[in-house]
Amino acid sequence: MVRFIVRLLIFGIVIGLSLYIGVQWKLNEDLKSINSKLGGNIQFDYDSSALTLSGNVVISGINLYFRQQDINISINKIKYSAGSIFEMAFLRKQLNRTDYPKNVYLSIDEAVIPLTPSLVKLIAANEQNDTWSAMKATACGRVKQLGINEYFSMGYDYIVFSSEMNFAEDNYSGNLIGSGSVDVEETSRFDFKINLAGFFEQEKNPIKQASFPTIERLEIDMTDTGYNRHKNEYCSSRAGLSTEEYLDQHIKSFAKKLNSVGITMTLSGQRYYRELLLPSSQMHLQIQPQTSFTFADFGFYDEPELRDILGLKLSINQKNVPSVFDGWALDKFNQIVMKDPQSEQQAAKNKRFQNIVIRRSYQPEPVSNASQFIGYEVKVVRDDGREYKGKLQKIDNRRLYVAMPLEGGVVQVPIEEKRVKSLDIYR
Repeated sequence: MVRFIVRLLIFGIVIGLSLYIGVQWKLNEDLKSINSKLGGNIQFDYDSSALTLSGNVVISGINLYFRQQDINISINKIKYSAGSIFEMAFLRKQLNRTDYPKNVYLSIDEAVIPLTPSLVKLIAANEQNDTWSAMKATACGRVKQLGINEYFSMGYDYIVFSSEMNFAEDNYSGNLIGSGSVDVEETSRFDFKINLAGFFEQEKNPIKQASFPTIERLEIDMTDTGYNRHKNEYCSSRAGLSTEEYLDQHIKSFAKKLNSVGITMTLSGQRYYRELLLPSSQMHLQIQPQTSFTFADFGFYDEPELRDILGLKLSINQKNVPSVFDGWALDKFNQIVMKDPQSEQQAAKNKRFQNIVIRRSYQPEPVSNASQFIGYEVKVVRDDGREYKGKLQKIDNRRLYVAMPLEGGVVQVPIEEKRVKSLDIYR
């Protein structure tokens, strides 16, 4: 009997090793196949690969070279898992799957991206001059925007980052829960936790646009690990000031620009903003939105409303941050930096267009007639004095939906009919 059990164990070990060797071979074959499908523009090399007994695919010594853009990315090690050892043996099938795996682990160890002149030029050509990047450059000499060129000028010749992330379906709620970190060497570190409802339900919904995941909880910790020092030294030298003088001037100018669009930065807000700009600063952000929250109205909430409806908690250097702004609204903030002046040719086209429609104007209409003007440009004033200008998209459930331009896109804002003080149609 004992001999039989021993023989059975030996047989099981031999079969197990054979299967394990087989899945290792299959992994290597899949990686070769993936490499061949990348085409001539991307060169993908790696030193070694392995599939662990826990189901982790481990690939070491990775090198990606994008020939056309002269971009070279090297990665020390990647670990990835989204199933059992036998599921992960078929890596090509994993990468081509259309459903969401219930449990995902991804680790990237030291991804190195050299900032070559061609790469810097490529990124700079696609950067948008948004309000926030311009506001960060306030008082930084003649610099109008802090982008990749300035990042390179600060002394960053490489971007080196590591990350580790876990995502899984919660067995109790069915939500997607996740956590992880992204560490950019000598710049900053981000740690996050997220709880997302409706993620897997969206996958099952045949009309995915009708179902959107919602954030039930989100926590972000940001720690400065070098960027503030580099930025403060760079901007103070460009402005011909000491670091302390630059920070004082930056905050003063920052508050002045906010004030130009009707936003006041409180004294406590200025104090905590300065702390955030100092080396080794830490920021903790937590939101737990109410079920009634919708991003459609996000640009029009003031700070007290945002704190309430988002369940917003903010701390800097482990100190709770009180009110930062008076009169805050995202749409006001985005007015600080206007789009670049148009070309003479485009300006001439606009002038001709204006000559044609010069007799058009906003004309008042009763709200009860609103359904007659779907697709028209409208101006809606709410009972709290807020004004909304845009195209009337639809009327549904006693709400007017106005499409308004926001940050280069369009946001659809719902306004309850009972809260409409006046309605004007552009015609």
